[in-house]
Amino acid sequence: MITAVTVMLALVIGAIGTVEGLPRAREAERAAVAEARAAVEARDEALT
Repeated sequence: MITAVTVMLALVIGAIGTVEGLPRAREAERAAVAEARAAVEARDEALT
């Protein structure tokens, strides 16, 4: 019984951590995409 409760608690804590981390991951992705676009624009501007 204690093992089952421990496993369920671990699953719930893992799910909560995933839900909390998702917005941070999306924001980091947006920032990376914006930075890559800026780098491409700077390169293109330097080449013209």
